[in-house]
Amino acid sequence: MINNNVRLKIKSNKGFSLTETLTTLIIMSLVGIMITAGLATATRVYKQVTEYARAQVLFSTAFTLINDELIYVDPDSVVPKDTESKTISFNNMNKSEKVTLNAKDTVGITISHGSNEEIPIVPYEEKENLHTEWETIKFDGDAFIIKNFSVVKDDKKYVSLEEIIIKPIKE
Repeated sequence: MINNNVRLKIKSNKGFSLTETLTTLIIMSLVGIMITAGLATATRVYKQVTEYARAQVLFSTAFTLINDELIYVDPDSVVPKDTESKTISFNNMNKSEKVTLNAKDTVGITISHGSNEEIPIVPYEEKENLHTEWETIKFDGDAFIIKNFSVVKDDKKYVSLEEIIIKPIKE
């Protein structure tokens, strides 16, 4: 009885031919490749959009912090005056202390309050290498002029303003 069942199954024409099986396998492989390529593209685009969004938040945060420091400046205490520089020092009217803003190439714009310890104005993550910078800052006696304020990663500018003018509050 077992031999008859085996013979019947061997002689049966039911099932798939080799050609049908290979065709199905090729089609499924192509669909798998398309799905993989689509997921890789979606992942790459997501990373780019997320990085750009982080750069915008970093730019906005840095600009707000710098603006908050520069509007409370004692104009007579600004060093250097009428000179474009990467560093500027001044006395803050509210805090009665010396403040220094410095654009460093590797960690971005730093600030120090009264001490020599420079702290990035926004947290710097080495793995991201995303930081703020400016080309120059100048105080002309009436306003601060910041040239090319931007968020940069590996020499690529994500967000940038050519010129920012911040006027201190007058007492």
